[in-house]
Order: sequence, then C-alpha cells, then structure tokens
Amino acid sequence: MKRRFIVEFQHQEDILMAVRQFRDSGFEIEDAFTPYAVHGLDEVAGVKRSRLGYLCGIIGLSAAGLGLYFQYWVSAVDWPLNIGGKPLASIPAFIPVTFEIGVLVAGLSTVAAFLAVSRLFPGKRHRSVSSRSTTDRFVLTLAANSQDFDPEVAQGIADHHHAVESRLERKSETRLGRGIEKEESEGGLGRLNWLLAAVLAVLVGLNLLIVPRSERRGSEFLPEMIDPVAAESFSAAPGLPNGQVIQAPPRGTISRGRNPLSTASGSGVATLRLEPGPEGASLAAALDNPFSQSDQDEVARGGDVFLTYCQLCHGPTGLGDGTVAKRGFPAPPSLLADNALSMADGQIYHVISEGQGNMPAHASQIDPLDRWRAVLRVRELQAAASPAPDSPPVTHDEETVE
Repeated sequence: MKRRFIVEFQHQEDILMAVRQFRDSGFEIEDAFTPYAVHGLDEVAGVKRSRLGYLCGIIGLSAAGLGLYFQYWVSAVDWPLNIGGKPLASIPAFIPVTFEIGVLVAGLSTVAAFLAVSRLFPGKRHRSVSSRSTTDRFVLTLAANSQDFDPEVAQGIADHHHAVESRLERKSETRLGRGIEKEESEGGLGRLNWLLAAVLAVLVGLNLLIVPRSERRGSEFLPEMIDPVAAESFSAAPGLPNGQVIQAPPRGTISRGRNPLSTASGSGVATLRLEPGPEGASLAAALDNPFSQSDQDEVARGGDVFLTYCQLCHGPTGLGDGTVAKRGFPAPPSLLADNALSMADGQIYHVISEGQGNMPAHASQIDPLDRWRAVLRVRELQAAASPAPDSPPVTHDEETVE
C-alpha cells in the first residue's frame, strides 16, 4: 500500500522554505494544497511546465488545415460552382471558417486532454488530505514509499519550519473532510454524474437510430418568425389612420436636415425642385436666402464653408486665383465679375448645388443651410471689392502729382 507523509503549515512562507529544504534533502515532493495561489511554489517544488500548450497548438493547426482542405475540396473538387466568375478556390473566403474550426477543436481537445491526464471522470470521488486545505492551511505531501525515506528527518524539517501538524499515513486511510467532501464520499454526486452520462448516451443512441423522413413535415415553433407578413409601402392597412402602410408626416413639420425653399413672392414653402442647367438656374432666382447679411454668426459660418470648399479654386478674395488654378487647372470665373454680381442668391445657391462648367455639384458635400451661408460669404467678398458709393472712381486726369 502506498504511503505519504503529510505536513500542514500556517503560513505560505513556511511551506515555501520547507519545500526547498525537502528537495535539497532528497525527499520527493508529491503534491501541495493551498487555499490560494502561492507564487513561486511551482518553481521550488520542481513542477515541470505543462505540455498542454504544445498539444493545443498541434491539434489546432491540424484541425485548421483539415478545415481549409475540406472547404477547398467541397468548392473546387466535389461541388464546383461558378458564381459571377469567383475563383473556385477562394482562400480569403475560407479563412473565417478555418480559424473558427482551429480554435474550437483546439479548445475542446485541450480540455479533454486535461481531464484525461488529471484522471477526472464522471463518478470520481473527491478525497482531501486535510479539511482545512481550502480555508487556512498550506498542506504538503511527500512520497514515503522509498526505503530511503526517513520519517524522523522529515519530521525534523517539518518542525524546523513551524509545521502545525504532520503525519505518516496510507493513501487508502486518508481522512475525509466535512461538508461537501463527506457528501461526495457517500457517492451522491458520483451517482448523479453516472446518471447524467447514461441520459446522454441514450439521447445520442436515439439520435442515431431515428431515421428522418423527408415526406413528413415537422412541427413549427413560432411560425410568424419563419413566414413574416410582408407589406408594401403603399399597401392597404385598415388598422392604420389613413388606411395604408405609409403615413404622411405630421402637418406643419419639416424633415430633419432639410430647409424649405421659400420664394421671393412670399408664397410659403415652394414646390420648386432644383434641376441642373440654365432652366433650373433661372427658376432658382426666385428663391430667398433664409439668412441675413446682418447676422454675423451666419456670415462667419459661411466664411468657414467657403474656406473649406470654395477657396481652393476661387481664391481667398473670389478672383479665381486659388491653389488649384495656380497648379494648371482652368481658373474659375471671378466672383467679383459683373456676371456674378448680377446673379440672385438663389442662382448662386443653384450653382453650388448643381455645379456649372468645370465646377462639380456640391450637394452631396455641403448641407443645404451651409450653402446659403456660403452665399453670404460670396456677397461679403463682393461688397468688400466694390467701390464706396460716395467715392467716384479716380481717373488719370484727376491724379494729383506732388
């Protein structure tokens, strides 16, 4: 019958020093039980590094390789499908499934290997060397089967490191703790494990024996989720206020991010829809700018919009001498020319929205309200470049030579 020498300590420092001296004295460390992880105990006890990591890597890479090969075999060999000219062996499309298979098989195999090495199986009874090994005691066990084992030397080392209890006993005589350990010793939990294993075996056997029949329809759970009731936007819906699926917006509301185009005649929200080309520009002349030149905050915002989207081509003063024009791109017309001065705010807004000539449309880049603010900045540049009303232009004949 195998024997072991059990030593219990009160402090973790004592078990660390005792393990070191036991090893130096030639004793074989069998195991150690602590209420919490003691750093450095594995090193002094000579515990070798686990090889489960290597096993996990080998099995994971093997499973990933097989998964990749299986996808290739299905797509390119057994069931090739030409879908829009897509390659039959599309390796990038196989990567997600390959990764998931590798991780899944590696994880399950590592757990199974750990249980096998630890000899953990359904119905295994737990035996504790000390009922206080999970509360406040640090327990060390030494193999005592060798003829060279000297109990007196072992007892001396244990006493030197303040052991609170030590004993020599056979493994079959290991005392059981209280509480759950005692319940497990009675076989209650073991019988439950065996019962669960039997139920699992029966379910697996029934699954293998039952032959599915394609002609027999199975029962459906929550059929509304499988066959939802579809409705078109303009379909009739008696339960809704206007009798159809689509609902009109509440009266007097405006869609978020949109600004009504008001006409100069003051007729309220216009039904005008901006269209590219000269006809659309002439119709846009009737639109009013919702912002005023006296609102400094809106003018400042318009300056930011002009700086971001317009100055690159039109230049800081609107003369058409921006960076793009200096680099060889055709220069845009000057915003200070008579043609631009005669344009209505709505026409400038139309040019920003729909584009003109070499200038592309900016409707997808600039918010509608910011386009009106950019018009304020254009008007500000035009006003700054125009001569003051009270100062007629100076001619060469009127120049004064000092």
